[in-house]
Amino acid sequence: MISLTKIYNFILLLSLILFNLESHAQNYQDNYGIFKILNKINSRVKEAKISPLKNYDIGNLTIQLETCHIPNNGIDMGFINVINKKDNKDNYSGWLFKNNYKIGGFENKFYDIFLVKCIYGKIDE
Repeated sequence: MISLTKIYNFILLLSLILFNLESHAQNYQDNYGIFKILNKINSRVKEAKISPLKNYDIGNLTIQLETCHIPNNGIDMGFINVINKKDNKDNYSGWLFKNNYKIGGFENKFYDIFLVKCIYGKIDE
């Protein structure tokens, strides 16, 4: 006889697997992120649409978007790499979170980068 605990654990495991498949159903190349980039030298803010298919260059930095998605909790998240073009080294590699700039933003001497939102679909050019 199968216990209720085993049935519960099986249902929980199955739902976690299905949730994971659903959240990754979108092809990562068919989404993009909208970012705000603050230039600290001239105090200008630029909005940039960044796709995983194409790097975005600003100043001496290259921004690479690995993935950008909206989980069921509605908090957009994007994983980026920021590379310094002078020495070709990673300045930052990690997650950015919409509406949580304290833990979800990139900062250096010249730029702050924040995720505005993730959008499923190709960039309108």
